[in-house]
Amino acid sequence: MSSSKEDLFTNFSVLSYEMNKLFTQLLKCKTPPRMSCQQAWCPPCDVYETPRNITVCLEVPGVSRKDVEVKFNNNALHIRGKRRENRAVVKTNYYQMEIHYGTFERIVSLPTVQAIGKIRTACANGFIEIVVPKKK
Repeated sequence: MSSSKEDLFTNFSVLSYEMNKLFTQLLKCKTPPRMSCQQAWCPPCDVYETPRNITVCLEVPGVSRKDVEVKFNNNALHIRGKRRENRAVVKTNYYQMEIHYGTFERIVSLPTVQAIGKIRTACANGFIEIVVPKKK
């Protein structure tokens, strides 16, 4: 009997973890949740300041630079992209599927001290780095 109680506790722990993860993802994204079978994903993001720049770094493994669009408008970076699914893998008999594919969008508000000027982007090792120069 203790075995079934342990299983019940484990199931509730897993459910609690998944619910927390879902709400965390929903709160991080600036876009409304999609009402479809395909779950939107929201890449994690770091924003930091140096004396000359504000840098935004997104973790986007499997995303090509050509599939990312960056715009600057009203003191906010609008970052959109798409992680394409590997079509070589046939979707049959999956036991677990946690990798999210499809589009993402992040809107990162920045202080009013940066210049619209020359925004630089770089993509390497699963990260996209966006450097916004500050006004002098």
